[in-house]
Formats: sequence, structure tokens, C-alpha cells
Amino acid sequence: TTNSEQLGALLLADNLVEILGTGQVDIEPAVQVLTGADNSNIKIQAGTLNIAGTVYAGASLDQDDDVIWTGRNADLEIDTTGRITIGGQGFNDAGQLVDRGGSIKATGTVDINVATTAAGIDLVLSSLSSITSDSSGGGVLSGTLGTSTILISASSSIQIFGGIQSYDDGSDVTITSGSQLYIDGYIEAEDALSLTGGTHGSGVSIFITRLEYLTIATDVDGRFINS
Repeated sequence: TTNSEQLGALLLADNLVEILGTGQVDIEPAVQVLTGADNSNIKIQAGTLNIAGTVYAGASLDQDDDVIWTGRNADLEIDTTGRITIGGQGFNDAGQLVDRGGSIKATGTVDINVATTAAGIDLVLSSLSSITSDSSGGGVLSGTLGTSTILISASSSIQIFGGIQSYDDGSDVTITSGSQLYIDGYIEAEDALSLTGGTHGSGVSIFITRLEYLTIATDVDGRFINS
């Protein structure tokens, strides 16, 4: 029996990681792209971009190879001329191909721009994926901290199935779609949230699905039931 094993890779720099491509760029599961210094930058340019790994501006690895937040006001900039897909597939411990989420984080600004010339879906954030910002790095960083921001813009449609959140005081999230903005996930800004949709053939600029909660209860015998 042959089993597949997921192997990783690391791109780490203090001040700048720059990935420049005119065609497709893939950041697979278990791949980490990190910058660790204050005011550091990650810049990615691509035709199309698939992210199923982690891209963190303001983070490093400790002696146990765990991610730690070390850089204040670190920015992440992504520019493409084709679709961005955040989330993909990778192998689990049993060698089975399963869905994996991609993760994008920064202590400064996350700026994602998709400039396509054809109608269609420009950006998809899967249900297992997330885009977040936090100037404090989860409360780890101190000193002079800026205010983080998440900016997402696309010429055509955007589909959000995962989570987008800015955590620190005064932080904003702005999402602008040139066509339909479809939201079937979770979006939260600590301060201001701005959502803009464009023209779509359905006549619906912004489509927000309902959120359903599943409540778990027990019966008289202590067995779990859905209610």
C-alpha cells in the first residue's frame, strides 16, 4: 500500500518576502510564508493565485517551529490579474486527500486586489479559510501599535464562505466587488465594515445568506439530540 504524505516548505525573511509571477502561483497546504520584523512586507503578484497554506506578515517561528507574532505594523499585499482561491486540498495523516483551509494574517494592512478583464468569479474564500488582521498579534505585541485594516477589491464577483475579521481597536474591513458580492460566511470589523457590490446578471449586487445555528441538547436519558 502506498500512502501520500503532506510535506511543507518555509519562506521566511525579516523585512520582505516578494513573490512575483505572471502565471499561476500555488501556495500549498503546510507551506508557510512569513515576515518577522516591524514594518515588514509580504508582496505577491500573480496571474491566478491559489492559497491553501499560511501567509503571515509580522510572524516568525520559535525554537519549536511554532508560529509567534514578532513584527508590528507588518503589511501583506496581493495583486493578481486572475482568480484568487483561498483554500484547497491536502493529505491528512492517513494519506487521504481532504479539504484544507488557507490562512492570511497581518499585524498591519491586508490589501488584496484582483484586476481581471473578464466577467466571472474573481475571489473565493473557502469555508475552512480565513483572512484576519490584528495589530497586537493576539495580544502578544506591545509598544507603538498601528491600526490594522483589511482591504479586498475585485473587478468581478467575490464569494465568501469562510471568515474575515479585524480584531484590534479601530480596525476596519472594506470589501468592494465590481459584480456580485456573495457572503455565506462570517465577516466582522472591530470598527467599520464596508461592503460594496456591483452589477450582476441576477440583479442582486450583494447576496447574504442566512446563518443557522444547530443547538445540541440531551434527552431524559442523557443522550445527545439535535434540536
